[in-house]
Amino acid sequence: MVKITDVTPSNIRDFVNGNYNFYVSNYNKPDKIHQLEQFMYRAYLCRDCLEDGKCKHCGCTTPNLFFAPRKMDSENKWPPFFFNERDWSEYKEQHRQAMEFTTLFRQKLDDYRDGLPNNAIPQLVNDIADLLDAHRAEDEKLPAIPIEETEFYKGLDNRHTDLPSQYTKTSGSDTLGRAIFS
Repeated sequence: MVKITDVTPSNIRDFVNGNYNFYVSNYNKPDKIHQLEQFMYRAYLCRDCLEDGKCKHCGCTTPNLFFAPRKMDSENKWPPFFFNERDWSEYKEQHRQAMEFTTLFRQKLDDYRDGLPNNAIPQLVNDIADLLDAHRAEDEKLPAIPIEETEFYKGLDNRHTDLPSQYTKTSGSDTLGRAIFS
């Protein structure tokens, strides 16, 4: 039940934006795929609400609420805004779960060449969640690899030596690798 205190300008904005984006916008276009990834990642983070068809905290309809760019999650599971394409890429690099989800999402999205139908969202999110769980279960069976033995770690000292830098203590200098792990 919606209370009168819930009817605020920001909630009205989020309701209108979320429903417009959900029903009208075509986010399957290549230049908007980073936005679709963020919508779907929000749905993944709130699978319980997605399955119920509404948010357990605010009562907003799902998946529509995930499509509101400024909608804040009551448990702070996602940032309260959408990233541009470059910032979303950086966010994914820093958040392994987002990277894993969006990688699998892009693979699954190929099945929907004519566009992602709105009614496919819950099943798609659940399929990806199941794949992630299976991957994590397989990962746990593997022996741990010490970071010192990885190609990334071995290449750190040599990675930036070819970049000129007028500032000897910045990322363009050959001290980067040693600075990170010292």
